[in-house]
Amino acid sequence: ARAGGRTREQATESVLADPEVLRLRSAITGGTEAEKESFAVYLVDWFVRRAWAEAAGPLDDSIPSAP
Repeated sequence: ARAGGRTREQATESVLADPEVLRLRSAITGGTEAEKESFAVYLVDWFVRRAWAEAAGPLDDSIPSAP
């Protein structure tokens, strides 16, 4: 996504729309809205931030910052 000119936010939206991610999100959260939001933030957004940072160069042990 990064190499293709998409934004990190667009990449996150793509991951969240993936059918397998939707299935896992439903299975893990039981469909509750608060837990669905936590899944999006703590699993998907964090993962995409790390992958996005890695695409720009070597990673370190720091925690990605919020937008």
